[in-house]
Amino acid sequence: MKARIDLPVLDGKRLVSSILSSRKSNSIVRLGFGLGIASIAVAMRVYGLNGFFGYDYYDEGVYWQSLRAMHAGLGLYDSIFYAQPPLFVLLVYPFYAVFGQSILAARAGIAVFSLLGLLGAYLTGRALAGWPGALAAMILLVFTSAYLALSLTLVAEGPATALMFLSVGAALLWSKQPVGNAATLWAIVCGGTLAIGILIKLLDVSAGVPILILVISRLWTSRRESDVNAPSVLMPVLLGFVAGVAVVLLALMPFLPSSGALWNEVVRFHLMAAKVWQTDNFAILGQFVATNDALGVAASFGALLAFLRRDWLVAPLLAWLATTLILLAVQSPLFKHHLVVLVPPLISLAVLGLGDLPPKLARMLSERLTELLMRLLVLTAVLAGIVDSYRYYRHLTSPAESDIARSAAEIAVDLRERTTADQWTITDAQFITALADRDTPPWLVDTSRNRILAGYLTTQELLANASNPRVHAVLFATNRLALEPTANFHDWVLQHFALARRYGPGVELWIR
Repeated sequence: MKARIDLPVLDGKRLVSSILSSRKSNSIVRLGFGLGIASIAVAMRVYGLNGFFGYDYYDEGVYWQSLRAMHAGLGLYDSIFYAQPPLFVLLVYPFYAVFGQSILAARAGIAVFSLLGLLGAYLTGRALAGWPGALAAMILLVFTSAYLALSLTLVAEGPATALMFLSVGAALLWSKQPVGNAATLWAIVCGGTLAIGILIKLLDVSAGVPILILVISRLWTSRRESDVNAPSVLMPVLLGFVAGVAVVLLALMPFLPSSGALWNEVVRFHLMAAKVWQTDNFAILGQFVATNDALGVAASFGALLAFLRRDWLVAPLLAWLATTLILLAVQSPLFKHHLVVLVPPLISLAVLGLGDLPPKLARMLSERLTELLMRLLVLTAVLAGIVDSYRYYRHLTSPAESDIARSAAEIAVDLRERTTADQWTITDAQFITALADRDTPPWLVDTSRNRILAGYLTTQELLANASNPRVHAVLFATNRLALEPTANFHDWVLQHFALARRYGPGVELWIR
């Protein structure tokens, strides 16, 4: 008698259930990794947010005084001189107003907006290399010290870079599936965030190049595919364009009465400044490349692999990087905080290299070795970023114990004791004045070298503001007001104000 052998019965329901539970488990793991990375990013922003001096405390002082003037009921481009598009301070102001009107409250708004960059990195990485790419892009962004620094500083470049990354990420996801409800959502997100980014910082226009290439490519492809018609692809694009235009109109409508001043301060002023102050842009760019060499190598290798596997997405990403480099090369003056806009295209190219190679090419290049090398390069970039981030934190805390910080605190105490809250101070050190809880005249929230050399701040304007009865103090602290176009102002102050204290060469507090 033969033994009976029972074969396993294929249970379709159990198989489907097993597959679904496996997918659910994978999703939970991926969600856990994503939330873990986001938690690290939040913790890194909380730490050091209330540092005495930030990454660029002069610009912080200008924005801080602008927020103080807004809180007093004064308007941008009307009473307040403001040389940037309006959305930066408008978006930060609610944080400033609600959470205590302090530098910590304003920086908290920057930290929150910088987290949108993580979402942008996630979307970009997901579109370029799936879940591994999404997590890699997020980790690279979290530990890029240039981005971290501007996530803790009251300047426009951090939020602008975050919105730039988010707009390109949405565009890449739209290009993967250019029709349907999801495509409409990503197109609207892309158009809206691009418009917001540009209205924070004009450098965000560089993101329009890869987005335009993606749109043109998909529209061209749809004409050649029988299963996708052009109108289906075009509709999300039109809705994204409408979203962008709507954002621009809503943002600029309140400033229509002062549109002439807006154009003069946001556009014409920078064109004039570029003529009178030149910087060594290539040296500044070279310094950024040297500081972020690991990320640069990973991006270069990622672009090379994309070329080898004929991944057409390398074209819009390289165009994005090239456009950004050109804009920075012609920017004058160029400062190191402008260079953070290079971070998103570099991360995108690095992540693009994590994609799979075609079978034939994989056999030629040894797929395992190539993948291992690419992952090692990304890991190296992450480790280098961790080291740079640690150095940044050390740099952030050291100024609080420096002679400069102690002197600034001392000046702030003297200014607070010798003036009242309703009295104005004319100064070239806006941060110290705000630290003393005192205001500058709204037209003089910005006394930058740019403005003085471009002829947008003259001695006569300083005298007109100093003659206002509310001006009770003049603080010279950074030698900006000693520049040739406004050098005579010191002589006038000598005749009309009394010297309260001299702290060092060129650092003086005068009281009416």
